[in-house]
Amino acid sequence: MKDKAINSTKDMRDVIKELPEYNKNIKSYKVNIEVLNAIGIINKERNLYEEAEFEHLIVTGFGGDKKQVKDKKIYEKLLIFLQDPAISTEDKCRLMVLSICCLDIDNSERTNLINRLSKIESHGDIAMALSKISSKGIKKYPVPGSM
Repeated sequence: MKDKAINSTKDMRDVIKELPEYNKNIKSYKVNIEVLNAIGIINKERNLYEEAEFEHLIVTGFGGDKKQVKDKKIYEKLLIFLQDPAISTEDKCRLMVLSICCLDIDNSERTNLINRLSKIESHGDIAMALSKISSKGIKKYPVPGSM
């Protein structure tokens, strides 16, 4: 194969398979690919990419398109997220805590989130502490280059 011209991806694949390092490393590559595939499945099942994007929106107030989103719209989107069975209870709690701390929402909306948190057995103490946060919450952190 040394003197043969490489005219296709198949030719290139055949040349690579002849390299001594290929056979030595192929097992570790297969393990890495299996791990990446498993992570991809978990991300898809748990909707983690969308969750991460939404967390960013809550904290900064800016969507992926770098456009500012009003806190009221973010709160409305949160209520939809909280109904999604694919999102774990822990993830929902984290989203509610971020929203309570970062969104400038009405006291009734903040109280609604705190009440939801307090109904989750393991998060009652967090809800009580958050009920003491001022009605303005905590300031947002702008995305670099978005202002």
